[in-house]
Amino acid sequence: MKLGVIVFLCLFSVSFFSAQVRWTSIAEAYRSQKENPKKILIVFYDSNHEETKEWITELYKHPVIYDLINTHFYPVKFDVNNTKNILLQGRVFSYLPKTKTHEFARYMYVMRLPSLVFLDKNFHMIAKLQGVLSAREIESSLVFIGEDRYLKIDSKEDWLKCQKKTRTRIKDK
Repeated sequence: MKLGVIVFLCLFSVSFFSAQVRWTSIAEAYRSQKENPKKILIVFYDSNHEETKEWITELYKHPVIYDLINTHFYPVKFDVNNTKNILLQGRVFSYLPKTKTHEFARYMYVMRLPSLVFLDKNFHMIAKLQGVLSAREIESSLVFIGEDRYLKIDSKEDWLKCQKKTRTRIKDK
């Protein structure tokens, strides 16, 4: 009986603590992509903005969201206040003190926070979502991009139609 309780608690704690997005750095995602090609999802945020940090924490705990992200993407959280240099594809990206943002965010055309940037296996931008979005709004993009449905789209109108047709597994509260 005691052994059964211990096994249950061990399994519960492993599944509870592993049930989250497995974040990585942009450099590690880029390296991993060489060995096991997957798309990259970068979440750009401002560590000085408490509301955005809370949104990221709560949203990415959602089982549907973290399952889709971990299945289809190398997920990266990128703080625009990060002062470390990044070497990527032979280029160095630095923090820009004058504008108080990171050069990598500008390179990805991030003009509003938070922003989600989806990159394909060749490191080309697929799409960018900006602002605080609900889990349902993000889910449709994760499915649409993660399952390569976007490859069959020729226009923004087609993109919006297909996203609306994507069935959600997230229930409204």
